[in-house]
Amino acid sequence: MGYPSFTAGDILAASDMNAVGLWLIKSETFTTADPYDCTSIFSSTYRNYKILIDVKGSSAQALYAQFLSGTNTPFTSALYYRYGFYVTGGGTFNGYSAATQTNMFVANVSTTYDSPISIEVFRPHVSNRPYMFVESFDPNAGYQILVQHQVDTTTQFTGLRLDAASGTITGRIRVYGYKD
Repeated sequence: MGYPSFTAGDILAASDMNAVGLWLIKSETFTTADPYDCTSIFSSTYRNYKILIDVKGSSAQALYAQFLSGTNTPFTSALYYRYGFYVTGGGTFNGYSAATQTNMFVANVSTTYDSPISIEVFRPHVSNRPYMFVESFDPNAGYQILVQHQVDTTTQFTGLRLDAASGTITGRIRVYGYKD
């Protein structure tokens, strides 16, 4: 079966709906948040997730993330590992890695333009190491950022916290679950 095509008045058959690969879980906007918690997004319903974010800061700054668990408690143990690089607007390649961090680096955010962020999250609600792959763009400096994170824990996570290095953030988030 190919990709389903629906028209007004169609009766949706299970076979058609089962062919849809990405399911919207949550779509929210947030204004002057410090931090912003996106709760109840990871569950046993989906194994992997796609998150799209457009965000501005009250100042040009770094944006970090932490997984949430239980009653939306941020996981702050120094068990986050990051590996990646960024390319400057002038084409300079800069690699970096950091072990035993208490958060994940997501982006540098602008005050003028939305910083686009695309995130793939693998197994956040399974008792196995979760991974988060981030691609973002800094419109102020023209940096393209690619960073991968692993969290050395078997904690089952339910949400994601976005936290600016200083000040507040305003934006929109859309979270999708990948159907197995």
